[in-house]
Amino acid sequence: MNNVLSLLKKKGIINSGNSYLKISLTILFAYICIYLIFIRPIYKLHELQTKEWMYDLTKIMICGLNNRDLYNDIRVDGRNISFWYAYWFVNTKKYTIFVLFNLNNKNSNDAVINVYSVNHNTRRVTNDKLVVNFDNIRTRNTDNDEIIIEVDNKFVQTIDFKNDTIRLILNINDTKLEVYTSTEDYITNQGSFIPRYRMLDYITDMNAHMTHTPGEWGSANPIKGNVKGGSFNGDIIEPNGSFWCENFIGCNNYYLEPYAWFIVMNDDWIIYYCPFGEYDMRNDPCTPKPLFIKDRKNNKYIYVGLPGSECFKSVPIFKDVNIMLSPIKTYTYDTPCNFGDEIYDKHKLVFESNEINIKISAVEGSFIRVFDYYYYRSETTSPAEGYPKPSSPAWEDDYQRTLNNLKYSEYVGEVDVEIVYNGVTTNFKERQIIETMYREDKTIPHIITFK
Repeated sequence: MNNVLSLLKKKGIINSGNSYLKISLTILFAYICIYLIFIRPIYKLHELQTKEWMYDLTKIMICGLNNRDLYNDIRVDGRNISFWYAYWFVNTKKYTIFVLFNLNNKNSNDAVINVYSVNHNTRRVTNDKLVVNFDNIRTRNTDNDEIIIEVDNKFVQTIDFKNDTIRLILNINDTKLEVYTSTEDYITNQGSFIPRYRMLDYITDMNAHMTHTPGEWGSANPIKGNVKGGSFNGDIIEPNGSFWCENFIGCNNYYLEPYAWFIVMNDDWIIYYCPFGEYDMRNDPCTPKPLFIKDRKNNKYIYVGLPGSECFKSVPIFKDVNIMLSPIKTYTYDTPCNFGDEIYDKHKLVFESNEINIKISAVEGSFIRVFDYYYYRSETTSPAEGYPKPSSPAWEDDYQRTLNNLKYSEYVGEVDVEIVYNGVTTNFKERQIIETMYREDKTIPHIITFK
């Protein structure tokens, strides 16, 4: 409390003879209560979730694609899908294989299945894609607790919650992929859908709004685990690799803003870091930075959450209190590289907290750009059925211009990792995946506000 009082005095909010002392301390006490109930748990969201809750959320998100009434259980105003994706990576000794299946934008029915990979023995990169009609995507859940996504016999994903397995079958052009996995956990780091955080909608933005139009929200909920086997273009996929599977829904005018996505995942650890927003703001304390840090060997999550999304983050005194009480002390990412660069292999992440310290440094010369993609540009312009007309043509033109400027690149390479945890220092070399969304033309804003 002495530290808090000193901070208040330094900010000029109170002094020894200030008549507002009692009011200030009352407000501060109320805020600390809010901090302990809402903000501090943002770092430990896994403690507020259950498998049953995640099954229900995943079923609503995926099956709502064909039955929008399901969204009434979580967001009554999210009737129109603006963007959707299913994303996979499969990391084995020989391959890293990616699948990105996304709706380009709400002004088109184009959904694109992209498959890209790198053979780590030869460093050969492959890319393949197929454009399908978004209306042909079918989602459903079965009586056996399975959730299924399928389209035109080209893409079939089956999530089995009862047996904790997933099967992905893909057949496009010259690419044939079958992957069978065992699920380790179903955990989201988005607090906006956890019941405790719904009430915060009235005092702060928990929905990651992009355009501030009615009914705008998004949700990405990853599933993680181990590869049991499969095949890729006739080559056997050996078991015991890792996989990441993520299904996303964005409603009304929602879209993905620029972000950076870094993950190291092996038998012992998951280290995931994802600063949102402009590249030069990635180290700002108030930049939202979703994270997963898990000790897989002992099946223990250390942090799951969304630092930077704390309520009242724009109010200086509360921002300072948040930083002072936060369990995370340092959370920085440094690099001279720019997203989209063909060569991106000089970067360092430093994470320091009450429980664990992590340093991750790129191995120069090891990173390969495996994908470069205009995420929101479609090959047709016929609008998807049921979408509302724009409120004004000028706003819609600016919206589409902003979307067309966003580009997506993905990299794979090696990093040196140092972890200090439970008094033990561990060093190892591991593969890292980097995924980025960035502005190609820096003069075009990355956010458009509805007017």
